[in-house]
Amino acid sequence: MKSPPRDYNSNSSQPNKAYSTNIHFTSNSVEIPTYAWKMLAILSCIATMVMYAETMLIPAIPDLIGHFHVSYGMSSWILTSYLIAGAVMTPIAGKLSDIYGRKKILLIIMVIYAIGVSMAGFASDIYFMIFARAIQGVGM
Repeated sequence: MKSPPRDYNSNSSQPNKAYSTNIHFTSNSVEIPTYAWKMLAILSCIATMVMYAETMLIPAIPDLIGHFHVSYGMSSWILTSYLIAGAVMTPIAGKLSDIYGRKKILLIIMVIYAIGVSMAGFASDIYFMIFARAIQGVGM
């Protein structure tokens, strides 16, 4: 059996605990611990929630144009700010998760996304909406 990769960022001689698992091998199958299934279910629900939140915005753009009294070109920044912030933040979040740990960075990003969603829900003008969508993109 292959040993888990070492954490070369720490001064400890112990292997990285993020890679140590309690997976038991039997003759024909692999027994996966229940916490792994729970984590998979939680992350899947979060991904589904984010996809629904983004999918609901596309049909709402004509209503947002009427509510904020802006042109169609200006309303495109609602999506663009989210995508640009997400594209910029993805490699940064990856490096931060290498440095500080995946779990900690994932939780921080989820909180940032929730803050962005809450801010966008209370947006009173188009500029605040674009700013809130950029915050959501950081938490993407």
